[in-house]
Amino acid sequence: MAGTILSNEAKVIIVEVSQDSNGLLLYTKTFSGTSFQVRGKNLCADQSPRNLARWKEAMDNLVVNNILEQKGWKGEMFGLTTKGYDIADVLRED
Repeated sequence: MAGTILSNEAKVIIVEVSQDSNGLLLYTKTFSGTSFQVRGKNLCADQSPRNLARWKEAMDNLVVNNILEQKGWKGEMFGLTTKGYDIADVLRED
C-alpha cells in the first residue's frame, strides 16, 4: 500500500467488496446507467458524468495497483486480491 494514494471512492469499493459474501464488485454499463454494485446496492448513486468518471478511475486504479482483479472474461466482475483484503482490514480499523 505504500506509495498508493486511495481516493474516497476506492476506499469505499475496498471495504464494501471485503464485506460481500461473494467478495465481488459488479461493474455494468447499460442504457439506464452505470452500476458499481456490491451487496445489492449501486455504490455510485449520483450518475453525473463527473461522478461516474471518479468511480471508474477508482476501480481502474485498484486494478492497476493489484488491489482488485478481474474475475471472469467480460470485464464486469472484480474481486479483491490478498493485498486488497489486507488494505480493507486497515481501513476498517480506522
